[in-house]
Amino acid sequence: MSSQTPVDGLRAALLVRAAGAQRLDPLVRAAVAGLACPGVAVASLACELGVSERQLRRRASAAVGYGPKRLARVLRLHRALHGARAGEHLARVALDAGYADQAHFTNDCRALAGVPPSELLMTYLITARGSGREPRTSLNWSDFFKPCDATCASIHAMSSELTSIPNVGPAVAGKLSRLGIAHPGDLHGRDADELFERLCALDGWRHDPCLLDTFAAAISYADGGPARPWWEFSRERKARAGG
Repeated sequence: MSSQTPVDGLRAALLVRAAGAQRLDPLVRAAVAGLACPGVAVASLACELGVSERQLRRRASAAVGYGPKRLARVLRLHRALHGARAGEHLARVALDAGYADQAHFTNDCRALAGVPPSELLMTYLITARGSGREPRTSLNWSDFFKPCDATCASIHAMSSELTSIPNVGPAVAGKLSRLGIAHPGDLHGRDADELFERLCALDGWRHDPCLLDTFAAAISYADGGPARPWWEFSRERKARAGG
């Protein structure tokens, strides 16, 4: 029989995620970004990413060691514990993180980490204050959080790379990541109309054409063109339509 505890298992899985954070499958990076938002259903996310739920599960398992549903639970626990570490009330952080209530948060923490939130928080306080007291759990707070932080930092880095493109701010970067665009180079040779139409189909409504022009400006820059404001592409689009 294995002597590995649930805490050890979760820590090992998260360390695998940390090691691979910089080389994640772009689809999985987009999935992590989507699952970081409370209340996102895996089936809906798979549809949005243009793959089957089974394919998303297979690729997530290959990249991070387990499927998207468990990954969503780990990310939710990560959000809640970070809020609690900042001093927020457990009932408040539970709701903000996407739990039904505090009991749901406690039960999920116990299932994933083997201990309730109070013990993890006590471990953090003991470690942070250097009190010399022995925590009641063998889980090191840094070991628990740093791997999660590595993956979240990877997602932030992905967004930062996209926002290095002229005209692309965080909101547009988020839309591009949903379309599988993880790096500026992913825009090379792409079709702005195709990306725009696919995003409209995903969201179920027509976005402002200015977004189409922003996509066109970003693609032009990725293809080696000079940095030009998106509204120049608006004029060109309207000229083509009027001609």
